[in-house]
Amino acid sequence: MKKTITYTDEPLGDIQVVADFLPPPEQLVFREDKGKSAECAERSTSMNASLEQALIHFLNQPDIIALMQENSDNDRPAVEGLGDILLEIEEDQTRQEIGRMARRVLENNG
Repeated sequence: MKKTITYTDEPLGDIQVVADFLPPPEQLVFREDKGKSAECAERSTSMNASLEQALIHFLNQPDIIALMQENSDNDRPAVEGLGDILLEIEEDQTRQEIGRMARRVLENNG
């Protein structure tokens, strides 16, 4: 809960002016955005789109979310209860991506 700020009419006291420590705008460098677009590009190389959509749909089912949340709350891997399904997937990169998907699903659902 946010705390309410109460403003008063008191004097500010001694104020120090600080020299500008930032470089001029033309010297600023933008970082590369490794946001969702980069994640999507990485994902598309590791699994095909239909498999990805099927997994997202599967992981977002309420009973699957509850199972993953229970595993996570008990300090077990969230996808542990989904072992029968995941045993069919042999690629390590695909398994890692499923773990990332599960983490995003759990983060989005509290």
